[in-house]
Amino acid sequence: MGHTMHKFPRTLVWVGLTATAMTCALGTAVDGASSNDPWHVPVPRSADLRVLPRHEIHASRILAVLPAQRKEAIALLKASPFVLIDRDTAARLLERPELSADAQLYEAAARATERADRLQRIALTKAGEEQEKWLRREDEERRTVERALTLRGRLEPYLARAVAYRRYGIHGAYWLGDDLVIGNSALGGTLGETLRDPVVIFLEREPRRLYTEASLAE
Repeated sequence: MGHTMHKFPRTLVWVGLTATAMTCALGTAVDGASSNDPWHVPVPRSADLRVLPRHEIHASRILAVLPAQRKEAIALLKASPFVLIDRDTAARLLERPELSADAQLYEAAARATERADRLQRIALTKAGEEQEKWLRREDEERRTVERALTLRGRLEPYLARAVAYRRYGIHGAYWLGDDLVIGNSALGGTLGETLRDPVVIFLEREPRRLYTEASLAE
């Protein structure tokens, strides 16, 4: 499979990460990467990219490879930033034998439905513009449910490169046109070398290229 090689702060809900420019030294352990490492590929600051449509991918579809399986995942990604894998490989890397792409979708839909119902209850206690604001948020969650359900039976597991400044940060991803952006946000610490933190992500199509970003939230 041919791929083009190119060199989101969060509180409780992931939002878009921004790239942080750094200067780091090369040469680290097997799961270490620096800003010059091919795994760390921030979105270019291009006017053309800024006008592309952006669609967030629900967090339930992005799963970090477990530490015990990280070396294997990094090896599988040696030649390409992402690879289509079979479900058995995905289940092994995540140590989740019951793993199901559609189950991830149903989880996303259920969580969005819970949020929408909660927002609706809040909206009913408001009036005027304040009520409209909460109703718009409810509508966004309802659309999330609709989008999730349209993907049933269409998702495939991909193993993909991702980077982080600290282990156990929060992964997020979004489509930027036909490109995929995978980010990681962690709390505290100082900027330094990024770490290689591969993920399994369920996608409805193959990306044109992959960008990877990381940030630290105070």
